[in-house]
Amino acid sequence: MQFYFGWNGHHDTLALLRSCGVSRLLVSYVILRDYAEGRWPGRADLRHLADMDVLVDSGAFSAFRSGHPVALDEYRAFLDTAQPARYLTLDVIGDWHTTLAHLHTLEQTGYTPIPVWHAQDPWPLLGDLTAAYPLVALGGLVPLRPTVRWSLLRRIFSTPVHPYHGLGIGSLDLLRGFPWVSCDASSWDYHAIFWRSQGWSDKWTPRQQHIHQLLALERQNPRPAVQQNWPW
Repeated sequence: MQFYFGWNGHHDTLALLRSCGVSRLLVSYVILRDYAEGRWPGRADLRHLADMDVLVDSGAFSAFRSGHPVALDEYRAFLDTAQPARYLTLDVIGDWHTTLAHLHTLEQTGYTPIPVWHAQDPWPLLGDLTAAYPLVALGGLVPLRPTVRWSLLRRIFSTPVHPYHGLGIGSLDLLRGFPWVSCDASSWDYHAIFWRSQGWSDKWTPRQQHIHQLLALERQNPRPAVQQNWPW
């Protein structure tokens, strides 16, 4: 299992991740657009991350919460400038028709995005995606009640094993509980947010502890043998 650490766009966070030996980074376009330190075009230039295995996400969940959606042409312009090796399609929360249309439009114009299926999407659509693509990202899991989330994942993984990437999966129990190819989450950073709110001066220790927990779990849980030959 490969774990991609969600990056908040700040230089000190990137330095911390590197100092802990992190080699995989989730880069959200919306985070870079709206919250990152520095100005465009520095936000689009990922060359300073050449030492990292970078997965680019459109940031649809952040865009949905902020009310500032991402246009397809805007996302394509970012991909053209950033030139990431791996990137997810531009998904739209609550609108699987548009998400699927974005996927096909990107493919028709020469892009190779990873498709996304949300927990709220039609179940047959997941079968269509797994039949057509070697890797499918599973989204929309974070807002679900824990019992509903576990039940849905058991249903997904009870079928013949397909390579899945888990969006927003940072729970150690969920990471251990299913044979993911890869997952990402920004929740590793929430510890520091909490401790800073309590007035603690050592803001790094909780983050470092959680980072090393996730790295240890990654080492302990290699991909299942059936997934070893996939390119992700």
